[in-house]
Amino acid sequence: MKRLLQLSVGLVAIMMIATHTLAASTPVITGIASGLELCFQFICGSAIFGGDVQLRVDGKPRKGSFLVAVTHQSPLPDEEGETVLILSGDWVIATRKDVFRGDVTSGTITRLAGNNFAVNAELTLENGGTGTIYFSGTLSHEQFPFTIVGVISQAPPAP
Repeated sequence: MKRLLQLSVGLVAIMMIATHTLAASTPVITGIASGLELCFQFICGSAIFGGDVQLRVDGKPRKGSFLVAVTHQSPLPDEEGETVLILSGDWVIATRKDVFRGDVTSGTITRLAGNNFAVNAELTLENGGTGTIYFSGTLSHEQFPFTIVGVISQAPPAP
């Protein structure tokens, strides 16, 4: 009986850990974001982006818009493979049913080929839920207007 109790407690602990790793935020928010760079950091004090989102919030489809302002180390990298840090920021996602807000707590911007950058950011969810969501995408400075497209997920991007 004691062994059965230990096994049960162990299984519950494993399930709780597994559930936590699968759901970094409550509600669970995943999806795709695409938009434009609205203002450069050297002009506005933050790099500001806005656009559309196609989300799943706890499994239910939602369409909406986003606005994010981030500060990063300056200047952006000149050489392919170079990285600067995202230092801080604020974000909001609004759908017809929900409004989510939070802080950009960390991230990186890495120079890719041409005038493109890989953007990875950790976003804390402070209004509309709790926890952390992650953005991983590409910022293109190839032609104006500059665009950003990426994925919102529950797990940090692979290194």
